[in-house]
Amino acid sequence: MATMRTPEERMAIAQRCVQLEQEGGDILAYLWSENYLTPRATWCNIQREFLGRKPYEFTDGKPKKEKERNYMQRASNLTDEQRKKACEIAIEGGDPRDYLQECGIRDPQSRWWAIKEWAKKTQPALYQKIPARIGSKGPKVDKEKPKQLQLEAGVDYQVKVAEAPEEKRILDGVDFTKITKPVNFGGYEVTAIRDPQLGEFYFDQKFNMIDWRTPDGEEISLSPDGWRSLARKIPEILGVLGVKV
Repeated sequence: MATMRTPEERMAIAQRCVQLEQEGGDILAYLWSENYLTPRATWCNIQREFLGRKPYEFTDGKPKKEKERNYMQRASNLTDEQRKKACEIAIEGGDPRDYLQECGIRDPQSRWWAIKEWAKKTQPALYQKIPARIGSKGPKVDKEKPKQLQLEAGVDYQVKVAEAPEEKRILDGVDFTKITKPVNFGGYEVTAIRDPQLGEFYFDQKFNMIDWRTPDGEEISLSPDGWRSLARKIPEILGVLGVKV
């Protein structure tokens, strides 16, 4: 019978799988040793849920040949200095994944995820400085004052606004009527939004990932398809748990 695990235990197992993948180890054998009856399916779920990979990006979890394994070990064994440099690049507004690729990392997205977990546990002060949205220090604000409209005295100006009924757009039971296009502020496209209760959401266009950082600092990264699937399944999942929605 499969063992029920806490989210923390599943996170630790996912991190170990990522480490084995970088080392060229046998992920399927490891998951089997953890009493997973279908290790291949479990590895696919980990890649989808924790690493945000699409099906065509999945790896098979099998051990690499000795020659390739040695290369991966040399490429993926980052020093603490390299991890710190990746964090500093993110803090300064750069994209640490580009730096990780220069270090020989073949999957910079999952490696960056692992580095943030490392910083959270070993460098809390450094972790607090890492921005929610990498690759930018935030949207710039155009401080130029808006131009004033000059009106002539004695002229009766009337402003008419044509109102048209807004068409409802329903997808998978979710009303997307309010969603039109990315917000443009001062000539800059806004790619992050913060809800005081839920935290921050931001869209990484380069890797087609939508990341969510909770107020407690926990992070979840999923592709748009992953978030749509989650939105569809949440009511059913809550119902199974006995939570009325």
